[in-house]
Amino acid sequence: MRQLTEAELANIENCGKVGFSYKELAIILSVPEMDVREEFEKQRGDLYMAWMKGRLQTELDLRNAILKQAKDGSSPMLTQINTILQRTDEEHNKLIY
Repeated sequence: MRQLTEAELANIENCGKVGFSYKELAIILSVPEMDVREEFEKQRGDLYMAWMKGRLQTELDLRNAILKQAKDGSSPMLTQINTILQRTDEEHNKLIY
């Protein structure tokens, strides 16, 4: 994979925020789909990390919205945030024990 510019990395991050696929990224960057796919399969590289940063920023924004609604008394959102927290705890416990 060729070296990406800062502008391309910023664009990739934005694509991650809205959930673009690796196939869509290949089209946007005009690079072979297999090159992008390989970074996604290995889960490393500048392209993948920029995309993941955007994806996680959206996840953070959504979880903050869920938390706010839960604090405001939304029972479904309280259940949702508890499910998210339990899933995270279970994942971390696998690492510890």
